[in-house]
Amino acid sequence: MEVEACAVCMQPANQRCSGCHVIYYCSRDHQKSDWKLHRGKCVPFKVCENALLGRHLVATRDIKEGVVVLKELPLVAGPPQITPPVCLGCYRTLDLFGSRECVTCGWPLCSDKCGESQAHKPECHITSTRRGAKVSVKTFHQPHPTYQCLLVLRCLYQRDSNPDVWKKLQNLESHCEERRKTPRYEEDRVAVAQFVRRFFNLQDFSEEQILRVCGIVQSFTSSGGLIIRTAEPILKGQHLSICYSDALWGTANRRHHLSETKFFWCTCERCADPTELGTFFSAIRCKNR
Repeated sequence: MEVEACAVCMQPANQRCSGCHVIYYCSRDHQKSDWKLHRGKCVPFKVCENALLGRHLVATRDIKEGVVVLKELPLVAGPPQITPPVCLGCYRTLDLFGSRECVTCGWPLCSDKCGESQAHKPECHITSTRRGAKVSVKTFHQPHPTYQCLLVLRCLYQRDSNPDVWKKLQNLESHCEERRKTPRYEEDRVAVAQFVRRFFNLQDFSEEQILRVCGIVQSFTSSGGLIIRTAEPILKGQHLSICYSDALWGTANRRHHLSETKFFWCTCERCADPTELGTFFSAIRCKNR
């Protein structure tokens, strides 16, 4: 049996971290002293990569059902691309009579307090310093085209204001090459990349850089975070997965959606089973029975 080394002193160790079951220590004192460094890595999974799945998570130990294995706040948050005007401080839906313009940039808000929020700072700064003129939003209760670029603007703002966040964003998967062949890529190129460079005078960002950000942004919970909880026991070595499509769709629809939006052909247990785990969910009901 191979002897493990202490993460602190590299001496032989047999005390394993009970959280991730990956790191070893030679003593309790060394485990305590290393906790600040190890805390961010103490998770029951590791990041792996292959040609089929790309980057994915693999369990480093057996995980029980109902365990929260990952809970993260977003690097950047903002409204969806297709949205009617919302307050850029609290995301409340606005109307003509219940909104006010930010005195600095003109973006509509629900209150002066939201105008001072950190959430609103990126687009306020870019509009006032790069565009040089206020934004004017007069149409409510229907999707507004200017909001298509809002979250992308907030991401681009990180390059100069928060380089650490920008670096993390750049390390995320964008599927740029796969997206290049889709209608959505061309829509983002015109409605977001070209618009941002022209309207906000952000010529120092290339179309390719902006389109990469378009491919990175993703939504998870209504509060903007990501929570992954196990729905069933997961064995060590199995990869962790979440449902990207509607579980009430049949296999053909799910696979088509995943191929078009996530760029892989799903071979999960359900998709690979013609009976869909015995449910015959996609079967045609016989009218004679």
